[in-house]
Amino acid sequence: MSSLPEIFSPDGPLAQAIGGYRVREQQVEMAERIAAAINSQSVFIAEAGTGTGKTFAYLVPALKSGGKVIVSTGTKTLQDQLFNKDLPMVRDALKAPVKIAFLKGRANYVCPYHLQNALAEGRFLTREDAADARRISNFAKVTQSGDKAEVHRGFGNFASVEPRHFNARKLPRPGLPELQGMLRHAGPARGDGG
Repeated sequence: MSSLPEIFSPDGPLAQAIGGYRVREQQVEMAERIAAAINSQSVFIAEAGTGTGKTFAYLVPALKSGGKVIVSTGTKTLQDQLFNKDLPMVRDALKAPVKIAFLKGRANYVCPYHLQNALAEGRFLTREDAADARRISNFAKVTQSGDKAEVHRGFGNFASVEPRHFNARKLPRPGLPELQGMLRHAGPARGDGG
């Protein structure tokens, strides 16, 4: 793989793959410092203004490192942008053969245990809450991940609905395989008689 100055150059892989790309000296400098921190396994803290190119400045050395890297974001919007746009774009531009994973905290997942209890108890403040619980239950039967963000796709808008009964935060820290196993037991998937 090319050196950082070559990657960030006007005729480098980023410029070839990304329309409107332009070289930013601060971005290259930040990328070099991040790469040095990764290589020396040391801590590097950077602060840079808007337009510096921070995202590519840390993604390029991270992808070049060949090791495991965790990128933590402050907002879900940035998280989605990184995973769905920036990371695949940089990975493809560098032709980096890396696997990526999207991890969220357990409060982002439906808890089948608490959902089942809430439905069995039937104690909802409004009819809308009861209807939402039924829609969430239908979602829990067909989801592969249990991610509440998927609820918005085809199961109504639950932007304002966050009943505590449906959160996974009360469970012992389940990993994704355990969570998927719990979801499979929540009910039959579509096509299985559900």
